[in-house]
Amino acid sequence: MKTTWDITRLLTGIKTKNEDVHQLNSNGNVNHNFQTIPDFFNNYFLSIMGKNHSAVNKNNNFADYLHLTCNEPFPNIKYQYTSTKEIEKIISSLKSKNSYGYNEISVNILKFSSPYVSSPLCHICNKMFSSGIFPERLKYAVIKPIFKNGDRNDISNYRPISLLPAFSKVFEKVLYVRMYQHLINNDILVDDQFGFRLKSSTMAATCDLINEILEAFN
Repeated sequence: MKTTWDITRLLTGIKTKNEDVHQLNSNGNVNHNFQTIPDFFNNYFLSIMGKNHSAVNKNNNFADYLHLTCNEPFPNIKYQYTSTKEIEKIISSLKSKNSYGYNEISVNILKFSSPYVSSPLCHICNKMFSSGIFPERLKYAVIKPIFKNGDRNDISNYRPISLLPAFSKVFEKVLYVRMYQHLINNDILVDDQFGFRLKSSTMAATCDLINEILEAFN
């Protein structure tokens, strides 16, 4: 009997590559146990996230910024239900990938099965809007350590990436479209917000900064 992984390789043409890590070093601690190396990675990545979270909380007070910037309450967002056609369009727009989350369904497989799963996905997504609850299972992520460069046995030379279920990407896109349109229609985003906006880029931010410098010298 073929497993889900066998079927995935058959459909996507994935070729396996042996890059197993048999030893890891972290601040002088060496781990040779193959079974506990995943826990070794997990503890290291959690320690990094803890340090970054503390630094952000120490250097930035977002509540004060929002209080000074947003003087008036904004209108409540009204989520419009999605349709099977929109779900199919979003699925086709996703970047083709062979990577997958815990359910072993990649974006490529999702595209192959779009005519069969778009309707149930539409129903679940609309249920999310009516209940205000994002499906718990779609929050699960597979954390994969990716080697950057240097010594493969040095744990600091790895970075974590989160592999989410392909279905969650569809739901996130549906939410994004409605939230972004709400922000634009109600003029909520400040002019200095260049990232994650249509027809904007780091180049626009650079030009804006140069113009401000030139005006300061004039």
